[in-house]
Amino acid sequence: MNNWIFYNSEEKASPLSVEVLAEDQYDAWDHFVATTPGGTVFQSAWWHKAWQGEFAILALRGHDGDIVAGLPLNFGEVLGVRAITAPPLSPISGPVWRVPNHPSRALRRKIVAMRIGSLLMACPRVVWSQFVMLTDHIDLSPFMWNGYEAQASQNIVILREESDVWQSNISRGHLKKLRKALHEWEYHGCTLEVHQSFEEVLPLFKETASSKGFNLAHSSRLLNWWRAVRAKGSGRVYLIRDREGSPLCSAVLVLDSTSAYYLLGGMSEKIRRNTNLGMLLFKPMIEDSHRMGLNYDLEAITPSRLVDLKSGLEQFFLGWGGSIQPVCRLVRDLSNPLNRLWNEKHYRHLLGNLI
Repeated sequence: MNNWIFYNSEEKASPLSVEVLAEDQYDAWDHFVATTPGGTVFQSAWWHKAWQGEFAILALRGHDGDIVAGLPLNFGEVLGVRAITAPPLSPISGPVWRVPNHPSRALRRKIVAMRIGSLLMACPRVVWSQFVMLTDHIDLSPFMWNGYEAQASQNIVILREESDVWQSNISRGHLKKLRKALHEWEYHGCTLEVHQSFEEVLPLFKETASSKGFNLAHSSRLLNWWRAVRAKGSGRVYLIRDREGSPLCSAVLVLDSTSAYYLLGGMSEKIRRNTNLGMLLFKPMIEDSHRMGLNYDLEAITPSRLVDLKSGLEQFFLGWGGSIQPVCRLVRDLSNPLNRLWNEKHYRHLLGNLI
């Protein structure tokens, strides 16, 4: 993407020079993301590239030339206007930064805030932008100064430290359904497969999305996305077949250095009603995640999907007894005149006081 669309440091009075990474620098960015606490696969360059959309990566470098902070930007549309938002199936988005090695906590916070603020100030001017981040990896102040509003949500994680006890945390309702699912397994003569083939299970995901009224507008890009995931060795497909070999239900995990993320699930139309068979996918997924030293992350209920707190979907995930992980959704809407005034005047003054 051309650099001219970004406001430079003189226009925004930025204390740091923000660089737009070239494609030959994406490997260095991906290494930075993979080795920095708080970085996820969803913020990597290869993930954005796999979705074949318009994106750019802003970066700040230290005195030694190494990246110290960066912000991947995915461009799309929201209600017909140009927007910065996450790529499909990307529950986490936003900046990645390395905390400086300094004994003073106050100075560390000041440096990080200045870096995040500089990245936000360098973003192109769009009417609407959104980032979704884990609350234990974020300082909200640069976002608030820059006119973003924060909305709280939560996610469910079955931690790798709970590999020996997680089953004891499952709700009674889920245990009852699992027993019924075992009877269905025997009735249908089922088998479980774990592989990286995606073409066969894609119809299951489309059927399920259609039946539940989910938007799967990105379905035409799923195969290309999965080829990139498979090339990185970062995904697994779990599939249950009946005795005739027909696919009944499936789920997809995407992996990074800390977690295995449940992103997609689908079920055949012929068994969707009054069945619990899909629940039998979760046990092998959780066990495989823990065996690889990863958390099992039910990212399907973060704010990017905007699931009602009382919906059946969230109650289903809560029933697995995982830990609740707070998530913060940060939104800036410049169609609001007061928000725009705050962004133009207040933030520039506050950031200047940080230097």
